[in-house]
Amino acid sequence: TELGLLLYDNLVPEGIRSLLRSHSGALFIWTELTNIPWEYLNDGEQFWWIRYPMGRRIITSISEHPRISRTRKGDPSVLIIAANPNNDLVWLDDEVETVTSSISHLADVTVLSGVRATMIDTMRELRKGIHSIVHYCGHATNDKASGEGALVLHDNQLLTASTITGNLRGAPTVFLNACQSARGA
Repeated sequence: TELGLLLYDNLVPEGIRSLLRSHSGALFIWTELTNIPWEYLNDGEQFWWIRYPMGRRIITSISEHPRISRTRKGDPSVLIIAANPNNDLVWLDDEVETVTSSISHLADVTVLSGVRATMIDTMRELRKGIHSIVHYCGHATNDKASGEGALVLHDNQLLTASTITGNLRGAPTVFLNACQSARGA
């Protein structure tokens, strides 16, 4: 039980814990972390292998926008989050390519797009505290439950302002290129 609690505390961002506890269906994990025994995570009530029917997909190659990783000491780190869950933002791939090609010779660039632009991967990156710049492109909205502003991630997951505040480490410059859908009618 202690190992399961430790894994849970270190791998599951606080912002999604209540969502996971209320989830009663199957849990499918997309991960690059092959050595994590996800089934043994314990949320304080049950092990995940008891709570959820589970599946796992190991990500071995990244989609069209790979993570650009360099080890040049002292270079700034840039996080680009590109989410287009409705496939209606025709300019999104061009923006990611333009930003990446414009700064990759000056900075370490991490791109989360498509299936990589998930709540877990985004919060993991925000928690690292290494990014000098965070660039988001996609949709914005208001969370109906809380009324607060939110960024729309892959599979229409909402990254609310309070979740960002609770997970953001460091003091990066944040650039948001989000639609005006949060404005309402």
